[in-house]
This record gives sequence, C-alpha cells and structure tokens, in this order.
Amino acid sequence: MDRLLLRAHWLSLDVVAGACLTYCAAARLPAGAKTHHWPTLVVLGAVVFIVYTADRLLDNAKTPRPNTPRHQFQFINRRLLAQISLGLAVASVVVLIWIPPKIILMGFVLAVLTGCYLYLVFKIKQEILFKELFIAVVYTLGVWGAAQWAQDEISWEVYVLAGVYWLMALQNLLLLAWFEAFENDGSSLAQHLGQDVAQKCLKGLFWLVAIGCLYVAVASPHRYCQRFAVISFFMACWLAYLKTNPPVFLSQERYRWLADAVFLVPLLLL
Repeated sequence: MDRLLLRAHWLSLDVVAGACLTYCAAARLPAGAKTHHWPTLVVLGAVVFIVYTADRLLDNAKTPRPNTPRHQFQFINRRLLAQISLGLAVASVVVLIWIPPKIILMGFVLAVLTGCYLYLVFKIKQEILFKELFIAVVYTLGVWGAAQWAQDEISWEVYVLAGVYWLMALQNLLLLAWFEAFENDGSSLAQHLGQDVAQKCLKGLFWLVAIGCLYVAVASPHRYCQRFAVISFFMACWLAYLKTNPPVFLSQERYRWLADAVFLVPLLLL
C-alpha cells in the first residue's frame, strides 16, 4: 500500500486530486448551492496530469541521469507516460464538445502560455525562468477559471479567495524549493533568493493569506465563503508548520507529499 501511494505521488496524482477538489469547492462559490461541471472536471484533471508529466519528462531530457526518485521513476516509464499523456490529450479534445466556450477560450490561452514555457524550459537555462512563480499563476488560473469563468456574475469573494489560493500555491512551491535547497544545489527560486530571504517571503505569504481569509470571514454574508476562508487559513497553517522542523520533514522526503497533500483539504467543503 505504501509503495502504491508513493508511486501515485511520483505521478503527481495527489496534485491532480487537489486541483479537482479545489475546482469542485470553488465552483460552489459564493453561496455553496452550485455544483461542478463534470466534463470540465475531467478535462482539468487530465490537463494537470499532462502538464506535470511533460515538465518532468523535459527535465529528464535535459539531464543524463535523473537525480530524484520521482524523476528516476518517470525516466524508467517515460514511454508509457508519454503514451498515457497523449491518450489523455486526445480524450480531452473529444470532451471539449461539452465544455462552455468561455472555458475553452481560457484553456486555449493557458495552453499556449504553458506550451511556450515548457519550450523555454527545454531550450533555455531554467534559472532565469523562476518556475515557481509561473506554475502558481497558471495552476490558480486554470483551477479557478474553470470553476468560475463561465459564470454570468462573479462575486468579490471569488476574486479574494482565488488570490489567497494563488498565494498558497506560491507558498507551497517556495516551501518545496526551500527544502530542496538543503539537499542539493539547483536553480530554484529559493536558491536564487537565499535561505534567509526565502524564509521571510514564506512568512510574508502566510500573513497575506491570513489577512485575505480574515477579510472574507468577516465581510462575506455567505456562510460557505466563511467556511472556505477558514479552510484556506488552515491550509496555510499546515504549510507554515512544515517549515518549523526541517530535519523531520527532510527525512524520506516527507515534505514533498505533505506539502502537496495540503490541497486535498478542500474535500472538507464538499
């Protein structure tokens, strides 16, 4: 069972699940009465898997020998993963028949941006690209755009909570990079900033999330929005806690799956 869960993590299935759960929770905003759109949910999950898999396969193509267990696993199974990704891409195109036009347009724009980014990652030195910033923006726009962009009217709570989610996504990615800096040299944002500056940025992100959650909890008349704000604050606290004891969470790379697992918490809203 542990081996199965580890492989699921290496395949980023926890990230896919987190994106899908967040989409379902965000689609119910602001009153909690709406429901998600199944075709959009299916395509979202497929696209997140394809993007994360393609990113790792391109990483492996740049280095003669993968340097992490996740990358080694993906390198060994690269042909199968490429075939699965291609199959999901074809299936997603078919499902577009049932997707609202606004969502298709938004997805096309994000796909072009992501494609350009992946091309640059492969062609140009990664250290000038600041992967964490880009991934946080695209991930948030994809999840929250799929949930709300087709709505006739978007409430102010959606914008604030989407901003909070982007801050948490950046907090998550910067935290992962901060932990990775203990293990090896690389080109992550945390290594560019330095450990001290990265820690200050993580604290700043946490307090910005806290302020946004407090504002929604106090100002919104919708009970569901208040619950969403509380859950979001708990997620930020979870990430902040991981930073308090590096030796424990560095052991067996616990920080990786615990940091990604935080995005499964929106399940409590469903």
